[in-house]
Amino acid sequence: MFSLDAGPGLSDLSPYSIIFHPSTGLCVLRTSLLGPIELGPCDESEVWSYTEQQTLTLKDKLLCLKADGTGKPARLGIICIDTQSKWEFISDSRMHLSTKMSSDGGSLCLDVDPDGSSIITNPCRCLTNDQTCNPESQWFKMISSTRKPVSNNSFLLLQLPSRAEIWRSVTNRVLDSSL
Repeated sequence: MFSLDAGPGLSDLSPYSIIFHPSTGLCVLRTSLLGPIELGPCDESEVWSYTEQQTLTLKDKLLCLKADGTGKPARLGIICIDTQSKWEFISDSRMHLSTKMSSDGGSLCLDVDPDGSSIITNPCRCLTNDQTCNPESQWFKMISSTRKPVSNNSFLLLQLPSRAEIWRSVTNRVLDSSL
């Protein structure tokens, strides 16, 4: 049976966000627990959230996107309160994803490495009306999807508990110790 208000290929899932790189048609993927991120097929992307604290987190995981410096791979981390884990969509296009580095206060943007799949951070380019500048490698956009998100069980890695699971565990321990 099909729904009359949904077209072909539409899902019954609620929309969720993924990070899309328009010039390649690929999305940001996690390849290891705390390792670098890279571009890959969007149907392998996990669900991302952009928080009020300006962090990009994997939904229901304690992992956030972090910068390590110019030319270095962007990666996932568990300490999400420092300046290297705060991201902002900048430029007129709102497609440059920028973070400020604490050491020099300069801004770095997500960028695709010349290898075409690794994601690194570099100084933000093409923020002015320079017609000779090509910003496409630094364009990223959060888009909605309704495809079934991957579970990433294929990583065979330790899965960190969700925030809700940690909260339940802490609450239970506090209650048990007070008895």
